Amino acid sequence: MNRFWLQHPALFLGLNLLMGAGYAASPHVSFVIPALLLWGKNAYRMLIGGICALLGYLCAYQAPLPIPPLKGTAHIHILKIQPASSPFHKQLAYQGVVYKMETSEKILPMHIPCTLYAPKNYPKPKGDCDYTVTGTIDKKHEKYIFKADKNKPWTPLAHTFSFASWRHKTKCAVRSYLKSCIPDKNSFHLLAALATGTVEDRMLSFTFTQTGLRHLLAISGFHFALIAGLLHLCFKVLFPRKWATCLLLIVIGLYFFFIGNSPSVQRAWIAISLLLLGRLFNLKTPALNALGIALIIEVLIDPRQITTCSFLLSFVATCAILLLYHPFETIMQHLLPKRTTSDILSMKHKWGYAFTCWLRKTLALNLCVHTATIPLVLCIFHAFSPASLIYNLFFPIGIAIAMTLLLIASLTHFLWAPAGIFLHHTNSLLTSKLLLLTTYIPTPLQYTVRTSWFSFDITLITITCLFALSLYVKQKQVV
Repeated sequence: MNRFWLQHPALFLGLNLLMGAGYAASPHVSFVIPALLLWGKNAYRMLIGGICALLGYLCAYQAPLPIPPLKGTAHIHILKIQPASSPFHKQLAYQGVVYKMETSEKILPMHIPCTLYAPKNYPKPKGDCDYTVTGTIDKKHEKYIFKADKNKPWTPLAHTFSFASWRHKTKCAVRSYLKSCIPDKNSFHLLAALATGTVEDRMLSFTFTQTGLRHLLAISGFHFALIAGLLHLCFKVLFPRKWATCLLLIVIGLYFFFIGNSPSVQRAWIAISLLLLGRLFNLKTPALNALGIALIIEVLIDPRQITTCSFLLSFVATCAILLLYHPFETIMQHLLPKRTTSDILSMKHKWGYAFTCWLRKTLALNLCVHTATIPLVLCIFHAFSPASLIYNLFFPIGIAIAMTLLLIASLTHFLWAPAGIFLHHTNSLLTSKLLLLTTYIPTPLQYTVRTSWFSFDITLITITCLFALSLYVKQKQVV
């Protein structure tokens, strides 16, 4: 175990920071279990890990706020603007941070995330600055909602600025472009969600959630890696190696700025940027260390996000892929064995072996991700759809093809419009056929496993034991 932590110091520091921040957010005695795994009997690891855990605790600790609802005037910084729809009407949701709130009694420093909705009785705020808003802050389903007073306008604050307005306008422009090129309505909603990271269609969100594919609509490492890989293929043909890497770093940075910050997006951007920087300076950057650095940065910048679903699922799934994929593929080789090069060359139907290789890798990937995330899903949502085990075998490939065609068609459209339109129409047709699979779910898969006994303690202990087992297997393989 000592050897593993010496090889992955960033992951060790990041996990200790996360443990301390997690204890500050939700103090449970079960945090003793990950502490034993991280520290063991090594005094040096206890010292360094204890300091990091204390730092994480201090970063995440917040003085308890008065019990909401609280009424007053708040100073709010806008981070993101996105459409929000209900069965009755559509409106704009402003996601931001309440810095402080002035009540009738005193001024309360807060710095908590909240959501506001655009007022109906006067023009919608641009969202390009901070505002003072009079209303009531309340808590609903562990999230803070700010209900603005309908009779009082939002007052812009001088000398403040936000990119939320620019980002919203740019995403609207991208959606308008895609709407003019994609003839099928359902295909347009999916491709627009993949391009902008914003899901506006309620039915699309529902069907993807029902089949356990909701994670494919959120921009994550899967999307970043695919886009980075496609652009790298283009750049390395046109430019020298280092120039191509530098240009790719700039482009994915701009894409991160366009999408907006979220735990999964930030993790993917940091990890891929570190890998590219390592390639640029001829340095080895282990994926687990890159994940650890991303974890350190996210916890220090905003420790409140460690309790969000996107943060937890993103890091647990990524860590599972890096640690559990190889053991699961080794197990799957007993069912679908690997062949030597001479055996492959002597095969009559090589495409059959290629299919079994893809199936073995896909099954291993799905097993490692679901093994790690199912306890977390049951803890958060108390429900799990077995359909995801089937749909995740093939649907990510369809999404990858759709994103690839979308990128190629968009680039081609600016060079030669007719060819770009043809590719967009082809992509629309293929995507519509793909979406039929989520619309008409086979009857045996139309059920959900529900349970309420997966508590936080059980989930934390389960994931920690799984992580310890993966480290033991990895250590045995190295030996």
